[in-house]
Amino acid sequence: MFNVVTGIGAEAGAAQSAHSGVDHIGFVGSTQIGSAVAHAAAARVAPATLELGGKSPQIVFPDADLPRAADFIAKAILQNAGQTCSAGSRLLVHDSIHDPLLDVLRRRFQLVTIGPGVEDRDLGPLISRKQQRRVQSMIADNTKGEIVCGGDVPAGPNLAGGAYFTPTVIDDVDPASRVAQEEIFGPVLTVNSFSDEDEAISSPAKSAPDRSM
Repeated sequence: MFNVVTGIGAEAGAAQSAHSGVDHIGFVGSTQIGSAVAHAAAARVAPATLELGGKSPQIVFPDADLPRAADFIAKAILQNAGQTCSAGSRLLVHDSIHDPLLDVLRRRFQLVTIGPGVEDRDLGPLISRKQQRRVQSMIADNTKGEIVCGGDVPAGPNLAGGAYFTPTVIDDVDPASRVAQEEIFGPVLTVNSFSDEDEAISSPAKSAPDRSM
C-alpha cells in the first residue's frame, strides 16, 4: 500500500517523523530540517535516509577542450533551472585558462532561451516566486565577486507571471560566502580559480541550507 499525505513540514512532516507506525524515514531537503528529522528518528530508534543537498564542484584543468567543457558546465547548472541536488553549482578553473573559459561560458549563457516548459526552452522557471526571491536575495548578499552575466529576473511577454531567473555566473567569489557555501537551487554558477590540484581540493564548501519553498 502506498499513501500520500500532503501538508507542511512543521505539521505533517514532524508528525510522520515521530510516528511509531513509520518504520523507515526518507527525507530530501535542507540540512536544518534533516537534522530535526534525524533527531526524531533517533528518539525512537528508527532508520533514516537523508539526502540534504550539495554544492557540487566542476573542476577544469588546462588541457580541457574549453567549448566542450563549457557545454557540460552549462548543462550541469541549467538542468531543471539548477533545482537538482547534484547541480554543478561551483566552478573551479585553473588560472591559466580562467579568462578564456569564462568568455566561452558567458557567450554560451547569453544564448540560453528562457520560457515555459511546454515551449521546450533551454531554461524553465524556478518552482515558485518564493524561491525566485531567495535566489535574488543570495546574489544580493554577495559582498565579493563579479557578476559576469545574468543576476536578475528576465523580462519578456512570455515570461510574465513566471518565476524565471537568468542564467548567472559570479566570478571570484569569497569561498566562505553564502553563495559559495550554500546550495542556491537556481541557475547560478560561482567561480573560483586555482593554481594546482592541492588548492582546488582544499576549496571549502558545505552542503546546503533551507530550500523550503
